[in-house]
Amino acid sequence: MKNKNTIGPSIHNVEPFFISQFYQNSNKSILYIGKDEREISSMEQKIKWLLPDVEILLFKSWDQIPYDNVSPSKEVQIERLKTLKILSNSNAKRIILTTINSITQKIIPKSIINSQLFKISKNQKIKFEDLINNLVLLGFQRTSLVRDKSEFSVRGSILDIFPNDRSKPIRIDFFDEEIETIFEFDPITQKRLKEINSDLEFNIINELILNENNLNLFRKNFREIFPEYRNSQVYNLFSENIIPSGGEQFLPLFYDNLETLFDYIKDYTILLNDEFKNIFENRLENINDFYLARKNNKENFFLSPEFFYLNKEIFQKYLDNNEHFYFNTFDKNNHINIDVNIIHNLSSIKKEIDFSFINQFFTTNSKENFIFICCRSKGSLERVSKILQNNLSLNLNNVTNFNHSLSDNILLTILDIEESFKFNKYIFINEKSLFGYFFNTQISKSRKQTIFFEELNKLSIDSILVHSEYGLCKFNNIRKIELNDSIHECLELEFFENQKLFYQLKI
Repeated sequence: MKNKNTIGPSIHNVEPFFISQFYQNSNKSILYIGKDEREISSMEQKIKWLLPDVEILLFKSWDQIPYDNVSPSKEVQIERLKTLKILSNSNAKRIILTTINSITQKIIPKSIINSQLFKISKNQKIKFEDLINNLVLLGFQRTSLVRDKSEFSVRGSILDIFPNDRSKPIRIDFFDEEIETIFEFDPITQKRLKEINSDLEFNIINELILNENNLNLFRKNFREIFPEYRNSQVYNLFSENIIPSGGEQFLPLFYDNLETLFDYIKDYTILLNDEFKNIFENRLENINDFYLARKNNKENFFLSPEFFYLNKEIFQKYLDNNEHFYFNTFDKNNHINIDVNIIHNLSSIKKEIDFSFINQFFTTNSKENFIFICCRSKGSLERVSKILQNNLSLNLNNVTNFNHSLSDNILLTILDIEESFKFNKYIFINEKSLFGYFFNTQISKSRKQTIFFEELNKLSIDSILVHSEYGLCKFNNIRKIELNDSIHECLELEFFENQKLFYQLKI
């Protein structure tokens, strides 16, 4: 008997390939609920390759454990709000990838997303102080130097801001109460790049908005739940307009009601990871355990789980209101059967590569199928191409995505797949299956430098770092030091007993 709610067998991480096919054959959007961020990030890359023209949204969970006195990172909150902004403004057909941790947590109401924003443009008349106050209300942080998203700094009549929807910060020059110019600038060199003449929109960058109405509602709700509120450091800090570390867990007290991701979507098909039921139950159990651990430690100022998390019954009601299917790894009797077969390794790392066998595989299988040789990087693609050309006289075309015209039956592409398999009439085979191992990838010096500065941009003042030789330290800022008649930009790192190390930046 077929299970009416299952899709399978979902072997060898075939889910993104099935989701892409399902999406093309349906008039509905898809919500996939995966087990963790690693899975959905990997799926995103694969679906982008399969459906390059389709909108794919990620909705990750907060990167901290429940009831922890640590706030979720700015990067995660910004990305979550960006996704919610898109969902609140458009019902376009798309694919959303989220996790069990994320879908079980309640979120800010849709009405808040669009009510908390403002726009500016060149030649607009606006008071300098009003613009700063608007930024603070949205959650922007004032710093001495803007290097990361959601930061702003003030220097005379110049205002630097790093909006959460732009890749580079902007510099606004004021003349009296009028915006004279708006330029994009480089966060590393601080040099202006290009002028901006279009309107700029600023949205909330923190899920917890500290305005007067929200603070009054928080204080009212907190006092009703906790009679000993005067002894709460959290209550006192919030009352002083300060978000304490981990204060986001009190989000339910700042709004009349919270919603869920289900409230942002309509008429979606929901697909769930094959391990969903076990992971979901473990998630609910962990939430309760973390809460009880706080209570048993006599830490009284914590909200019970029902304030912030969905229970099993409520979650099931949301599922029942939508068409939904569970991926199934083992059972072949499914409502929807996936045509997938394993491709075994053609070579072994312990033996010499048998190119005649590889050639026979290509010849036999390319008659009725399309073969994609999937490489993990540009470097490995070039190596695979050269090996096949030298040993099999195969001159293969490289394709960047699945939309390429399938005039050739054997193609090379950059696509990181864990295992090789045949899906319908398409064979996806990786380096390991062909040659017995994955090629090592080396990062070029210029790429390493790019990665270094990208990571540097994510640092905020007082971030705790680990030096490879000297251990724990604190990032103070980037300082300009005059030495031998020249100026050097250096990282200022502070160690135990105020010992400082200046590390020169080489651009």
